[in-house]
Amino acid sequence: MWRNLAIVTALAGSSISALAATPVDGRMERARAEVRAQQQERIDALAKRGRLSSYQQLQSTGKVSAKSAVDSEQADADSRDAAINLAALGFTSADVATYRERQIDIFDMTHRLFKGKTSPAEQMLLADTVVVAKAGKVEDNKTRIDGFLSSIPFTVVRSIKGSRAAGDTIYLARESGKAADGSYVDVSSDIAVTPGKTYLLVVSKNRYEQIVAQNKKQAEVGFNALLFLAYEITANGALLPGPRPTLFGESPKDVKTAENDLAKLSKGKSKNGGT
Repeated sequence: MWRNLAIVTALAGSSISALAATPVDGRMERARAEVRAQQQERIDALAKRGRLSSYQQLQSTGKVSAKSAVDSEQADADSRDAAINLAALGFTSADVATYRERQIDIFDMTHRLFKGKTSPAEQMLLADTVVVAKAGKVEDNKTRIDGFLSSIPFTVVRSIKGSRAAGDTIYLARESGKAADGSYVDVSSDIAVTPGKTYLLVVSKNRYEQIVAQNKKQAEVGFNALLFLAYEITANGALLPGPRPTLFGESPKDVKTAENDLAKLSKGKSKNGGT
């Protein structure tokens, strides 16, 4: 499940970088076999979601930079990982071509996303939904079918990117909550928000659906999503540093700056990519 953008294994589904630290012997091959098996599980989830052909086309479309790879096999694994994640986030080979014309490499961008090395604008581009929304109270009083234990409902005030409109509800899925045995699970990477306050949310419904499929669960009814970024918005529109600030690059100073940064990066983007 989703923990934190800084935790590569939770987001990418495998720790490709671990290969570089494994000695060139049987242990390296075992590590590589484990990575391939984990990637296959994620590919199977893409097939379940009807995204297999998108992944196959993406795999033949581009590669990530090989600068950090120790050999060609790791470079191939990194590129396969990026193709899986692009397909999981809703992108297609047409999106890759559109961005490539503008000298933007979304293969590398996606590879960096799951290492916590993308800017706020890049994360907004890779997310399918960016909204200004008001937080509700944590809902942890029901049994969920998606594997998560609770959610936070947010009422959309204004949509910046995606299909949500003012008045719609977005449920931010959380790993914290009441377990089946009655105990309470507290996951530190889950954000805490104040009901009634307004936030800038950068979230991915596609990411949520991918994790649910990988865990062989069923998606909840309603618009459920997983979090990339979250900033509290002050009365004058300024963004406070949290509850989930960026790990890389400079945070936008206000909502308008965030909108402008996204617009600059997204100009000319295929209308279907990332949705």
